[in-house]
Amino acid sequence: GNNTVNGVVKGEEGYNVQKLHDLDQPKEKTAYIAQYILDELGDQQSRKFYALVAAKIPETVIREAISAIKVDGAEHPAKLFTYKMQRYALGQDSNMKSVRESPKRGKGSAS
Repeated sequence: GNNTVNGVVKGEEGYNVQKLHDLDQPKEKTAYIAQYILDELGDQQSRKFYALVAAKIPETVIREAISAIKVDGAEHPAKLFTYKMQRYALGQDSNMKSVRESPKRGKGSAS
C-alpha cells in the first residue's frame, strides 16, 4: 500500500521531532532503537523517520508508545506512532519555552 506516512516526513511530519536536540547516546544505540521500532511497526518507508526518532527521543518514551499502541490494537500502528512522537516533540518544545527544569520524575518507573 502506498498510504504510508513517509510522503510527509520531509516536511511537516518530521519537523517537530527534527527540532529536538540529539540525545547523548552512541550511534549504535540509535541504530538499535531505530531497528527495534521498525521490527515492531514494520513500516519500511518510515525508516528515516524512525532513525530520526531514535536519535532524538528517549528509548523509554519510544518503548512506552509502542507498548501502548500494541495494547490498543491500533489499526495503523505506524501512523499512530508517528502521531505520538509528534505530540511528544510538540510537548518538549513548549516545555523548553516555559520551564527550563526537567519534568517531574516521580512517576513510579525507576528505569
